Amino acid sequence: LIMSKSGRFAYYLGLGSNVGNRSSNLMQGLHHIRAIAQVKNTSFLYDTKPMYLEQQASFLNAAVHIECNLDPCTLLPQLKHIEQTCMRRQQTVRNGPRIIDIDILCGFDAAGKEIFIDQQLQHNDKQHSLHLPHPRMTERNFVLTPLCDILPDYKPRHVHESLSQCIQ
Repeated sequence: LIMSKSGRFAYYLGLGSNVGNRSSNLMQGLHHIRAIAQVKNTSFLYDTKPMYLEQQASFLNAAVHIECNLDPCTLLPQLKHIEQTCMRRQQTVRNGPRIIDIDILCGFDAAGKEIFIDQQLQHNDKQHSLHLPHPRMTERNFVLTPLCDILPDYKPRHVHESLSQCIQ
C-alpha cells in the first residue's frame, strides 16, 4: 500500500459483544478506538441472534466509520490489542461468546480508492488474517444492517448491489 499525501485512511469497523454489559463494552471499545483514530460516524445498536454457534447469548452490534494515519497492517494489531489487552477478551471457541469483537470490514485510502488486501499477520505470537473487504460481510445481517446505516451505497467486492439492496 502507498500512503496518500494526507496520510489519512478511512475504515469501517464492525463491533459486537455478547458478554456482560454489552452496550458498556461497545462504548469502552469505542473509547479505546478513539485513542488511535478519529471516529467520524457510528451506526445504531442492533440486538442480534448469534450465527454459527447458536447456543449463546444474543449480541449487540454496531458499525463505526473511523479515519486515521494507520495502514491496515498496522491498524489490525492495534485493534487486537484493544480486544485482548484493554478489554481483556478471552479466547474461547471459534464464534463463541466475547466481551468485544472488532473487525475491519472495509477501508479506503485518502483518494477514496478501496483497499484490497489478503495477508497473514503476526501479533503476540498469534497469526491473524487480514482480508479487505471482509470476505463474509455479505452473509452476515449483523454486519450489513449496522454498516448500511453509515455506508448504504457501498458495493462489496464480488457483489453487484449496494449494502442497502443486500439487506432488502
